[in-house]
Amino acid sequence: MTAQTHFPIRKRQTVLLIGHGLGALKRVAFSLQRSGHSIIWADDGATGLRTAEAERPDFIICETVLVDVSGFEVCRKLKSSLLPDTPLVLMGRLGDEPTDLPRAFRAGADEYFARTTDWQHVLENLQTVIRMKAMKPDPSYSTKRVAEIAEICFE
Repeated sequence: MTAQTHFPIRKRQTVLLIGHGLGALKRVAFSLQRSGHSIIWADDGATGLRTAEAERPDFIICETVLVDVSGFEVCRKLKSSLLPDTPLVLMGRLGDEPTDLPRAFRAGADEYFARTTDWQHVLENLQTVIRMKAMKPDPSYSTKRVAEIAEICFE
């Protein structure tokens, strides 16, 4: 694939982006919009939770560091009750992966990635999450088990 990756999703998706909308999140939004998807922005966690409940997006990307509450807490609330089946990706700071990755999976995230300059990798990860969520979930899959494995790997 090239640096101008598009999201090969069969139908137009509505994506909620929770964060300040600068830098990394803005680049993700640009790529999604170029692929024809609708973007909804929420600048903070409280607004993100309200927007998610009202708009019912197809996909959510949330930064781990928000101005009012942790992105992990937003993820936990969304996945535990509001939108448990909606794919959610947490995006953290480069270098925080050893602590953030297990926390992300414990919070219920479907994927975690660090803000990076390797946008090809980020876009490929998002495509994978979207494709996996489109498939029927395997009953043996457990986000809790993924979190346990991530903790072992980063010990």
